[in-house]
Amino acid sequence: MQGQDLAGLVERLSAEPELDYTLEQVVEEVSANVPGCDFCAVSLVRRGDIEHAAATDPLAQQLDALQVELGEGPSLEVSWDHEILWVHDLATESRWPRWVRAARDQGVGSSLTLLLPVDGPQAMLTMYSHRSGAFDQASIDLAAVYARLSGVAVQQAYHQDGLRTAMQSRLAIGVAQGILMQRYGISLDRAFEVLRRRSNETNTKLRDVALAIVHQTDPRALEGPALQDSSASKAEKTVSPKRTNLTTSSESGSDETQSRTADTATLATSSASQP
Repeated sequence: MQGQDLAGLVERLSAEPELDYTLEQVVEEVSANVPGCDFCAVSLVRRGDIEHAAATDPLAQQLDALQVELGEGPSLEVSWDHEILWVHDLATESRWPRWVRAARDQGVGSSLTLLLPVDGPQAMLTMYSHRSGAFDQASIDLAAVYARLSGVAVQQAYHQDGLRTAMQSRLAIGVAQGILMQRYGISLDRAFEVLRRRSNETNTKLRDVALAIVHQTDPRALEGPALQDSSASKAEKTVSPKRTNLTTSSESGSDETQSRTADTATLATSSASQP
């Protein structure tokens, strides 16, 4: 690959810092330019789940997903110490028996898997061929160049995607706080506490709790009896022995009552959003 070709490839892969677009560009470039590749897929795996993926053929994506499901396959074996895994002939391959059998049933003869240098998720690029022995040393060397350059582009896009997600989460939480403040007359800090409490009670991400409120279309789902005081709420309550402070005590408890009502609203909204 000449210097001009490399420059063009980098430009195409980095044309748009959108993760899904970048992954699609990666598989299209590899499939079109690496000899022996009939179809390919790139998968980003974190904690045993595929976070993002792109493929030139649905079969490639299915074969990648099957590796994660079965817990075996070449994509799960590549590492920083072993960045390239070449399966010359699936007919004689004895590793990963369940995955190999499924791949052969789909007409796959050989594969070539490379690790993309991406921080965070494990990023794997896998090329498939219907023929056995389809990938020679020249194919492997060229694929390694593509993997290195693709890793840089994917890393940049992944970082940008993370920033966008964080911004969207903060926006959703802020909007949800505003809804609770307007509906129940509680403070900004109290509204956040309601969201945080609901998140902890249901083991749900704070962002998802906020989105459940933001997307609520039926106002009646925000209504309901007040929840019983939590231990924290009880600790905050004070009773004054002085008659002159009864009004002040009542007013200070108003925000707590509204908070509990908002808790109920969050409960109803989040429950309504569950499938």
